[in-house]
Amino acid sequence: MAITPSIALIPSGYKDGLIYSKLPINGQADLNFLRGGSGGSARRFTKEGLLEEVSGNTPRLNWEQSNNPSLLIEDTSRNIVTYSEEFTRANWNKINITVTGNEQIAPDGNKSADKIQRTSTSASYISDSLDKSSSSAINISGSFFVQKGLGDYGAIRIQGSYPARVDLEFRYSTSQVVLVTSNTFTITDYSIKEVKKGFFRVSVSCVTDNHPSVTLSFSPRSSQGQMDASDISSDAYAYLWGAQLEENSYSSSYIPNFGTSLGVTRLKESFSKSGLSEYLDGKEGVIFADIAFNSNKSKSTFNSISIQDSVGNSKNLIGFFQNTNQNSISVYFRQSNSTIINVSYDLVDATEFNKIAIWYKSGSTKLFINGQIATPSGGGASTITTAFNNYSLSVVRNIFGNDTNFRLNDLRFYKSGEITEEFLNKLTR
Repeated sequence: MAITPSIALIPSGYKDGLIYSKLPINGQADLNFLRGGSGGSARRFTKEGLLEEVSGNTPRLNWEQSNNPSLLIEDTSRNIVTYSEEFTRANWNKINITVTGNEQIAPDGNKSADKIQRTSTSASYISDSLDKSSSSAINISGSFFVQKGLGDYGAIRIQGSYPARVDLEFRYSTSQVVLVTSNTFTITDYSIKEVKKGFFRVSVSCVTDNHPSVTLSFSPRSSQGQMDASDISSDAYAYLWGAQLEENSYSSSYIPNFGTSLGVTRLKESFSKSGLSEYLDGKEGVIFADIAFNSNKSKSTFNSISIQDSVGNSKNLIGFFQNTNQNSISVYFRQSNSTIINVSYDLVDATEFNKIAIWYKSGSTKLFINGQIATPSGGGASTITTAFNNYSLSVVRNIFGNDTNFRLNDLRFYKSGEITEEFLNKLTR
C-alpha cells in the first residue's frame, strides 16, 4: 500500500516570500521564506545554465549540479574583493600579465569575462591584497570562475604574511585539482566544479595566520606548478570572472562586488511554517529530507530541520542537525526545554546529497540514511529507546529551518501509522 505524505515539498514553485508545497494541494503548508528579513539579492544557476540574480525574498531554485532544481539556502557571507569582475582595475596587481577586458561570455550571459595572459615563462600572476576583519587567524575562502584558453593548467593562492599561504593547482582537461599545499595556513576545503557555459569554479578554503590582510592570486599556466613558479610557455592565457574572497569556511554562491571597499553582503536565508496541526503528528511520524549541506561546518550553529511547538522556540521539538566540523548529523528531541535524545550518525560526505528519514514514535526512534538503518557513531543499537513515550507532542505543529545552510531536493512529512522499515528503506534509496 502506498503511503502518502501529509506534507511534500519538492522544489519547483515559488514566489516572493513563499515556497510552494506539492502537498497538501490547498496551499496550507507552503513555506514562508526570508532573506535577511527585509530581502536582498542572491545568485542562482537557471535551468539554461546562466548565473542569475534574484532579489527581495525570492527563493532560489538552483540547477548548478543537477538536471533537477534544488532549493539553495545559505548563511550570511560577504565578498571583500573590491572589483570582482574587473581585472583591468589598478587594485589587481599584474606581474608579467596583460589583461584584456570583456573578451568572453561570462556565466551570467554577459560578455564580461577578462582575458588573463602571461608575458613570460617567469612568475606570472594577477593578485589583489585585501584587509581582513580581524588580525587573528580566521576562516577564509577564495574562488574564481575560470575558462580554459591556451594552457591546460591554472593555479590560485591565498597568502598572508609570506611565506604563510595555501596554493592550489588544477587541470582543465581532467576537471581535477592536481595539487594543494600550504605553509602555516590550514587547508579546510578545496574543489574544482564545472559549471555551464564552459567555466569552472575553482575554490580553496583555509584558516589563515594572524596577518591583518590576505592576498588572492591567479596564474594561467601551460604546465603544472604553483602560482608564482616558472612555466614552459610564455603565452598561456585563461578567461577569468567572478573573484570572491569571503570570511567563511567554504566558498558560497557568488556575490558580485563592483567597487564597494567594505565588501558586499548576501543575507542569511531561512524558512518556516506554523499552524500545521492538521498535517503533523507529534506522537508518531517521519521527517524525510534529500539534502546536501553546503559545507562541513566550522561554527556552532544548528543547520537543522525540525518540527516545533513554536517556530524558533526549541523548547519542544523533533529534528536533525549537522554537527560541527564533522560529516555527521545528530537526531535530537527536546521536551520542556530539556534534551532527551541527541545521537550522532556518520555520513560519507555531508556536502553530497543524502536521503535521511527520522521515524519517531513513543519509546522507539530509528534513522534511515541512503537505504539503510543507520548505526550511531561509535556503534550501538540503531533503535533509540527513551522517555519519549512520556512526551506530549500535541502542540508540536510547526516546521522550522534553523541556521539553514544547505541544498534541498525533497522534504516530506508523514503522520501515518502504516510506516514500515521496508517503506523507509525504499524511500531513502
